[in-house]
Amino acid sequence: MNEIVLAHGLGGTGGPEIEALILAGAMLAVAVVLRRDKLTKPWISAAVGVAGIGFGIGAFVFSGSAPQRPDARVEITSPSDGATVKAEEPTELLAEVHGGRLTDSTTSQDPAAGHLHVFVDDELISMPSANRETVRLPVGEHEIAVEFTSADHRSFSPRILDRVQVTAR
Repeated sequence: MNEIVLAHGLGGTGGPEIEALILAGAMLAVAVVLRRDKLTKPWISAAVGVAGIGFGIGAFVFSGSAPQRPDARVEITSPSDGATVKAEEPTELLAEVHGGRLTDSTTSQDPAAGHLHVFVDDELISMPSANRETVRLPVGEHEIAVEFTSADHRSFSPRILDRVQVTAR
């Protein structure tokens, strides 16, 4: 399975790092226009450009590292590994989080609170805050993976993940 470390933005939240990147791009564009069209003194366009570069670098500083990993594990309890399911029909996916708790909040001071990310064949299909999800699978062999992430959707390091192989007929 390909590594999918972040579900949202650079740091998993779509938060300050995305705004910093947008601001950086805008400031650099303004600096170029000011310089090109000679709308102001050269030092002002240079200052705006340097500030834009600073915001761009800051975006990667904001993204930070993986959140504190709880002593938790996730287990797919249904369907079982190797199961055959009906193609194109709703299949109930059940996952249990041991040593952690599910929350529908996107912020939490509790490192053991988080969400599930459901992947089918390496593609993120949902981010439920409950341990049940319904999936529909086309005919064929499929890998279903469930990852327990922090409340702000960042992956822990190492990832808290379980996978099963199923056949849809």
